[in-house]
Amino acid sequence: MEVRLRRAELRKVDLELKLANSFEKVELARRALEEARAIHEMYKVEFEDAQKEFEEQQELVYEELERREEEAKALQMASMQAAAIKRADECRQRADAAFKRGDIGEAEQLYSHAIAELEVSGITLVDPSHLWLRINRATALFALGHVRESLSECELVLKVDSNHIRALSRAAKCCLNLEELERAERYIEFISLSPAADSADLKDALSQKSTLIRAFVERDKVAGNEAFRDDDFHTAARLYSSALDSLDSMYLSDVAKVKVGLLSNRVAALMMLGNPLQAAEDCCAALKIDKAHLKAQVRLARCLLQLGQFDEARQEASDILSNGVSTAEQQVDAQQVIDDVDRTQELVNDSAEQLWQIEDNGDESVDAHSVLRVLDEAKVFAPHSTMIKTFRAEGLRFIGEIAAAAILVKDAPIQDVRGLCVRARIAFELANVSDCLDSLKPLIPALDLYAGRDASHCVTFEEVLTPDEVLKQIPNPASLLQILEQVCQINELKERGKEAFGDANYDKAISLYTEALGLCKNSDTLQALFLSNICACEQATERYVDALASAGAACALAPKYAKAHARLAAIYTELDMVSDAQQTYEALLIMGLSEDERVKVESYLMTITGRVNAETPVNWRKLLGVGPKPSKDVLKKKYRQLALNHHPDKASRGCASATLAKARVVVSSKLFNLISEAYNILNNDNAVIKWENARVRAQYKSSRPCNESPTYARAPFGDSNEFYSRY
Repeated sequence: MEVRLRRAELRKVDLELKLANSFEKVELARRALEEARAIHEMYKVEFEDAQKEFEEQQELVYEELERREEEAKALQMASMQAAAIKRADECRQRADAAFKRGDIGEAEQLYSHAIAELEVSGITLVDPSHLWLRINRATALFALGHVRESLSECELVLKVDSNHIRALSRAAKCCLNLEELERAERYIEFISLSPAADSADLKDALSQKSTLIRAFVERDKVAGNEAFRDDDFHTAARLYSSALDSLDSMYLSDVAKVKVGLLSNRVAALMMLGNPLQAAEDCCAALKIDKAHLKAQVRLARCLLQLGQFDEARQEASDILSNGVSTAEQQVDAQQVIDDVDRTQELVNDSAEQLWQIEDNGDESVDAHSVLRVLDEAKVFAPHSTMIKTFRAEGLRFIGEIAAAAILVKDAPIQDVRGLCVRARIAFELANVSDCLDSLKPLIPALDLYAGRDASHCVTFEEVLTPDEVLKQIPNPASLLQILEQVCQINELKERGKEAFGDANYDKAISLYTEALGLCKNSDTLQALFLSNICACEQATERYVDALASAGAACALAPKYAKAHARLAAIYTELDMVSDAQQTYEALLIMGLSEDERVKVESYLMTITGRVNAETPVNWRKLLGVGPKPSKDVLKKKYRQLALNHHPDKASRGCASATLAKARVVVSSKLFNLISEAYNILNNDNAVIKWENARVRAQYKSSRPCNESPTYARAPFGDSNEFYSRY
C-alpha cells in the first residue's frame, strides 16, 4: 500500500514537471506569435506606404502627361487661332474695302465669315477689335434691310460691353426702324448718361431722340384716330394726350402744325365724352399757336355753347362767318352754332320767365312738367350750362323731386344768384339749415335792401353786382326773406338746444327744440328733424312713450328721413318691441345711407332678428316708466297720465302745423293701444307671471339678460343729438 502511494506521488511529481514544461513551451510559442504579428504589421505598413508613394508618383506622371498634352493642344490652338485671326483680319480688310465700294452684300458676308473664323477657332469675341466686327456687320445688315438681325448683333456686343456707344446708337436706330419705341428710348437714354459719350455721340443721340419723339407722336396719333373711329373716346383722348406730352418733352421747331392737329383731335374726343370745359381749353391752346385754325375755332364755339356761354359762342361763330378764308363747310358749321345758340337762349328765357311766374306769383296755369320738357330740349344743345341746371332744379322742386333738384344745385357758383336762391329754398325744405344759411349769405345785402334795411355795408355782389341788381334776379324775395329770418332763428334755437342737451339739461333742450318746431310749419322735414331731437331728450329722461310719439310723428312727416327712423328703431329696441324694430331697420336699409351706416344697420338687424326668433315680449314696465314692482296706485296714476297725454282726441292740440297734427293723430292711436295693453298686463298678477316667464324663456333663447340695456339701443348714426352731414 505504501509502495503504491509512493508511486502515485512520484507519478504526480512527474506530471507536474511535464505540466510546467508545457507551460514554458506555450509561453514561448505565444511570444513567437506576437513577434510574428508585429513583423506582419510592420511589413503591412511598409507595403501601404510604398503603394501610396507609387500612386502619388503615378499621379504625377499622369499630370505631367496631361500638361504636356494640354501644352501641345494650346500650342496647336494658338497656332490655329493666330491663323484664324490672320484670316479674319484679311476678311475684315476685304469687307471694309467692299463696304467702301458700296458692295454691302459682299461686305456683310465677309464680316460674317470673319466672325465665324474667330468663333470656330474658339475665340470669344470680347476684344474691342472683335466687337467692331459685329458692329460693322450690324451696319451692313441694317443697310441691307435685315434690321432684326442687325439688332441681334448689337445686343451681343452690349452683353459684353453695356456702354459701347456705337452699339447703343445702332441698336436705337434698329428699334426706331422696327417701331419698338420704348426699347429705342432706353438705348438713347443710356447714350445720354454714358460717361464715354463725346459731343458727337450726344448730338447723334439728340437727333435720334427727336426722331423717337416724332415716332411716338405719330404712333399715338394713329392709334388715337383708330380708337375714335371705334367710338372708344376715352382711349382716343388718352392717346392724344400722350402724343401731346411727347411733343412737350422736347423742343421741336417744326411741330406746331402737328400739335394744333392733336389738340383739335383731343377736342373732338373730349366733346364726345361730355367734357366741353377741357375741350374749350384745348381749342384756346390751338388758336394760340395758330390763330387761323378755323376748325378749332368752330369747335370752340360749340364748346362754349355746351357750357352755356351763349354770347361768347355767338361771337366766335360770327368771327368765322366774317373771316374771308373760311371754307363753305366751316361757314355752315358756324351758322349752325349761331342758330343753336338762338334756339337755346329762346328756350331758356321762356322757361326762366315761366318758372319766375310760378315762384313769384304762384301761377297755377304754368305747368312745371312742360317747362322741364322745354329745358330738356335746351339741355341737348347746352348740357353743361349752369343756368339750365339751375332752372331744371327749380322745376324739379316745383314737382316735388327735391332730392334730384338738390343734386343739380349743390355746386352752384356764388355768382349764380338764381342758383343760390333755388339752393337755399331746397336746403330749407330738406332741413339742411347750415347749407341754407351758406346759400343765403351772399344774398343778405339784397334781402336787407328789399326789407328796407341799410345795405350800404356791402355795395357789390362778388365785386360785380350791386344789391339792387342782385335783388332784380331774386324771384319772390319776400318768401326768401322769410326763409332767411326763420333759418336764423331756427339755427340759433338749434345751437342753444344742442348746448343744453350736451349739458344734460334735457327739459331746456326740449323747450328750445319745441320753440324751433313752431317756426318750421312750412317744412315737414325740418319739423321731423326737431321732433327727432326732442325724441332724443325724451329717451335720455326715460320718457319712452313721449319719445315714441315724437319719433313716430317725425317718420310720418318725413318718410325718407333716415335720422327719425334710426331714432325710432333704437327706442323700439330698448323697449324690446323687436318686431317693430325689425321692420324699422328693414325700412332704413332702402334709404340713402352711407356705406358705414348700412353696415351698422345690417348688424343691428341681424341681432334684432335673433330676438324676434326668441319671441322676446315687450318690456311693459319700461314703456310705462315704472319700477320692477309698482303698486296698483302708482300703476293707475302712470296709466291715466299717459293715456290722457296721448289720447287720439287730444293728440292734435297745440301742433305747429296741420301736417304735424295729422301725424300726431296717426301715431297716438297706436300709442294709446300700447299704453292700455301695458296697463292691463301689469295690473293683472297672473298676466304678469306669464309675461315674466315669457321674458325668461326669451332670455334663455337669445342668451341675453332681459333687464340688460343692449349696446345697440341707441341710434346707429353716432351721437343722438348730432345732425347728419347730408341733412
